[in-house]
Amino acid sequence: MDDLKKVYSALEGLKKQGVYIGIPIKLLLFTGLRNQAITKLKVGNINWEEGLIIYNQKVRNSKNKMQVLPLPPLLMQELRKHVEEMKLNDDDPLSYGIKGYPLKNKQLNAVVNKVNEFLDWKGEERVTPHGFRYTIATLLNEQGLSVETIKYLLGHSSGANVDLYLRRHERKIKQIKEELTKIELELEQSVTEEKGDFPSIDHEEMGKRGGNHLLTGLPFSENFILELSKSNPKLLEKLMIEHYKHQNI
Repeated sequence: MDDLKKVYSALEGLKKQGVYIGIPIKLLLFTGLRNQAITKLKVGNINWEEGLIIYNQKVRNSKNKMQVLPLPPLLMQELRKHVEEMKLNDDDPLSYGIKGYPLKNKQLNAVVNKVNEFLDWKGEERVTPHGFRYTIATLLNEQGLSVETIKYLLGHSSGANVDLYLRRHERKIKQIKEELTKIELELEQSVTEEKGDFPSIDHEEMGKRGGNHLLTGLPFSENFILELSKSNPKLLEKLMIEHYKHQNI
């Protein structure tokens, strides 16, 4: 998690330098998709209403393979803004490289290397596109998700009817989305703390009180809460309940 916080910080630093690579990096992290899949994603793969990416992969001599991937709320907001600002259509690529062209395999490696260069990560410190896939699996395992659920995120499953598929895997999708949201909130908070927007949280003290990451402290700005209320009101409600529960209100 500490290294991911540095990656998020690097994305902010690169953005100030005019290098915006947040979309492909965050998609790598939160979907666990392989390089080729990331470069093939189109705007039309996003289910805006459900907060999902639905990726259909054609496999030679086989039926289509479908993967349904929940995304955390702030990334969904960022994707919506990205699509609107670039005036993208459903058939347009979702990710773009450093020079603003649709992302290709080799360019994805160059994008990740920008993060390595910014952080001066060399040798074994260097992160790779595939490394994000390993990282999200490790984090979800640490957060208590079952191996079966993690394999669902990282693997491909056969499917033809999206609605039927969603109903069948609703529990797994919900579990993954909740845990990804917690991870996203902690990463976003680390960047906000660097900017000095609000005081840092004493995680050790929260642990003594039975807190779960930052779900109990609610140390967010009014703007953050407002945005969260629009993108994921159910999560905001859960945050408020946890906060007041530990405040004995």
